[in-house]
Amino acid sequence: MPVITLNGAWNKMSMSAVIALDRVLKVAIQEIPELGLKADEVSCLFNVPFMCDEKEAIVFVDSLYEKPLRTAEVRERLATVICNCVARHFNLNIEVFVRPFKPDNGFASFRRGT
Repeated sequence: MPVITLNGAWNKMSMSAVIALDRVLKVAIQEIPELGLKADEVSCLFNVPFMCDEKEAIVFVDSLYEKPLRTAEVRERLATVICNCVARHFNLNIEVFVRPFKPDNGFASFRRGT
């Protein structure tokens, strides 16, 4: 399950705008067919760093499993989609970094029964 970590001055933004961005990002990522993801499989974390420029957002995509269809071109498209989503909602300078994940480098998971 990929984790999108958005670092920026989100505490200066309205909660409804941040919630809307969360939804828009998840739907936009779902619409990239090569990723094979559903919106509810994506986690978005909005971090406010101690030292934070209120005019920029730095975004990291982690835990995106490496798969044959997730080529460099697809990862570049993912970065662009995320960048465009943030830009449509907030007037910020934005950088997006996609960091593919190999589970054999170390991974564990626990799911509670529902």
